[in-house]
Amino acid sequence: MAEIKFKDLPPKEAVAYFKRKGYAVGFAWQDVLKEEHAVAWTVAKVVRLDVLEDIRGAVDAAIAKGVTLNDFKKNIRPILQAKGWWGQKMMTDPKTGKVKMAQLGSDRRLKIIFDMNMRTAYAAGHWQRIERVKARRPYLRYVAVMDGRTRPRHKAWNGTVRPVDDPFWSTHYPPNGWRCRCTVQQLSERDLKRFGHRVSPPPKTQTRPWTNSRTGETSHVPVGIDPGFDYNVGKAAQRTPIDPAKYRMPAIGHESARLAVQQPDFENFLKGRTDGTFPVGYVDDTLANAIGATVRRVDLSRDTMLKQLDSHPELTVDEYRVLPNIMALGRVVQDGKRTLALHHQAGQLYYAAMKTTQTGKAMFLLSFRRANMDDVKRVTTRGEVIRDWPEDFKGK
Repeated sequence: MAEIKFKDLPPKEAVAYFKRKGYAVGFAWQDVLKEEHAVAWTVAKVVRLDVLEDIRGAVDAAIAKGVTLNDFKKNIRPILQAKGWWGQKMMTDPKTGKVKMAQLGSDRRLKIIFDMNMRTAYAAGHWQRIERVKARRPYLRYVAVMDGRTRPRHKAWNGTVRPVDDPFWSTHYPPNGWRCRCTVQQLSERDLKRFGHRVSPPPKTQTRPWTNSRTGETSHVPVGIDPGFDYNVGKAAQRTPIDPAKYRMPAIGHESARLAVQQPDFENFLKGRTDGTFPVGYVDDTLANAIGATVRRVDLSRDTMLKQLDSHPELTVDEYRVLPNIMALGRVVQDGKRTLALHHQAGQLYYAAMKTTQTGKAMFLLSFRRANMDDVKRVTTRGEVIRDWPEDFKGK
C-alpha cells in the first residue's frame, strides 16, 4: 500500500479538519457512516472514550507531525495493550445484546486506521483548497494508481475530468473505498491545453442496492465504491447539518460509559480479575468546575473495587451498571472534599462518593451502595447541592 507522507498533506487544512471532529462510539463500522463520519472520530469496537482519545491522539500526531506508520504503531500499541483493547475478546453488541467474539487491536487494524484517517484528512483538507481556488482552476481530474492492486472501476475513472461543482464529485471524490489510493488533480483551462486533457462527458453511474445490516436501511451505492464511501468528505465536513453537541462532552462521555459498562470486560473488572482502572462515568463542565476538576471522567480503581466486594457484596453487576447515570443525572452534593451523588433508577436509590485528586487531573469513585430517603435528607442537609435532580424526578 502506498503510504501517505507528511509532505503530501495540506497541513493546515488537514490538521484543522481532524481537530474539529467530535467523537462517536460504535460497535460496527456500519454504525457511523458518511456525513456522520466526517464530523465524528470513531473506531469500530471501541466503546471506551479514553481508548478513543488515545488512538485519536496518535493519529492527530501522525497528521500534524508526519509520523510514519511504523512509529504510529510503535507508539499506540503498548497503550492499547495496557488497556485491554488488543487481540480477540468477547464483547456485547449493544444493538442486539448478544455476546460475540470481536477483533480489537491488531497490526492490521492499526494499519487501516492510520491509512484511512490520513487519506480522509488529506481529502477533506484538499477540498477546502479546491473550493478556494475553483474560480481559477475550475476542473478536477480523477487520478488512480494504475497498478495491479487498483480496482477495475477506479482504473476506468482515471483521467475523468469534470467541473469542480459537478454532481460526479459528490459521490466519486476519493477515497472511494477501504485502502483506496485514488486522488484528484485540480486544473485550469490553461492546464487542460498544456497537458492535453479534455472535459469528459458526464459519466454514466450504475448503482447497486446495499442494506445496512445494523439499521435495515437500503441505499443505492455507485458500482465500484465501497458502502459508506459514496460521499464527498470535504463537502460533508463543511456542510453537514448535524448537532455537534451529540459528539462532544458530556453527551458522548455518558454514552461511552453506558456502553463500556455493558461489556464483559467490566464484569471481569468488578470481580477483581483485571488490574488498572475502569471509567464508570463522566460529569459535565458545570459539575467539574464546581469540584475543581480539570477532567470529566470518573474512574473506578482496582483497590476500591476490591474494597467494594468486601463491604457491599450484595450489589449486582447490573447495579454497578447504573454508575454512568448517577454521574450524569443524579443529585450531586459537595460534602467537604468528597462529592456525593444520589440517583434513583428502577425503584432503587443509589449513593456514590467521588473524590478529585489534589491536582484536579483525576476523579475516582470512592464508594457505591444502595441508599434510602434518610440518606438523601442527611447528605443534602450536611452538604451543598451543586446539581439537583432532573425535573422529572423531583417530588418522587
